[in-house]
Amino acid sequence: MIMDGNCPDVVALELNEGISRLRKHGLVIGEIQVTQAPKTELKNNLRIVKQQISLNGRVDLVVVYEQSSLLGKEV
Repeated sequence: MIMDGNCPDVVALELNEGISRLRKHGLVIGEIQVTQAPKTELKNNLRIVKQQISLNGRVDLVVVYEQSSLLGKEV
C-alpha cells in the first residue's frame, strides 16, 4: 500500500524492514518512538504501529516490542 504519494505503508512490519522500504523510496526517517504496555519486558522484535509524515518531510515512526507469547487465560 502507498500512502501520501510515494510513502509506502510500513505499519505492522518489523522496524528494520520498514526503515529499509522507506529508504528505498528516498524517504528520510525522523523520530522513532518506542511504546510498550505497562509491566512488559523490553525484548523481541520491534514492530511499527504508526507512521506519519512530519512537517519537515521526514517519516516519524512509533514502534512496540513484540511479545513472544500471550500470558494469562486463553480465550
